[in-house]
Amino acid sequence: MCSALQLDTSSGETYTYSDLQNTAENVARHLHDLGLKKGEIVTFYSSNCLEYAVTILAVWRLGATPALLNAMSTACKLQILSAFHIENQYA
Repeated sequence: MCSALQLDTSSGETYTYSDLQNTAENVARHLHDLGLKKGEIVTFYSSNCLEYAVTILAVWRLGATPALLNAMSTACKLQILSAFHIENQYA
């Protein structure tokens, strides 16, 4: 794993690939403890930030599918996307 490349956040913090991987593994462990299983769809709403990326990686690590709802989306779009993801999770 390459740890030389750095990701600078809006808060001024710097993360390496190794930092990102370790954080995603910790979040994945926590999601697993909460009951998230392989094949499930996880819908979450966030602005674009480091935590958004970490959560996506953690969900993938568990074999689940992230359904991304961005804070810039309109209310109508969020309703449509949420309904679609809920409908297809149980199909």
